[in-house]
Amino acid sequence: MIRKEIEITRQFELLEKLRVQGPKRQVFKIWEDRFDDLFLESTGLLEVKLNYIHLNPLQEHWNLVDRPEKWKYSSASFYELGEQGILPVTDYREYF
Repeated sequence: MIRKEIEITRQFELLEKLRVQGPKRQVFKIWEDRFDDLFLESTGLLEVKLNYIHLNPLQEHWNLVDRPEKWKYSSASFYELGEQGILPVTDYREYF
């Protein structure tokens, strides 16, 4: 979606900065690789990771909220209650 938006706004110089070289199947890269990067190749894997992200604010060392949908920066309220939070959410199910 980021690449498409860059193309729509005709920011071709920025698009070229995001192009990666090599035999990988990825042509453009927004984020840098990390030791734990993961290609989300299935809906199931995406949902596992999304659930992990939604539960993160509840972890004992953060203890930010008592329910995932209460974290105002989370998409949990969108997926659990159908409510947009302060950050707009595009439903991943539109793309899988």
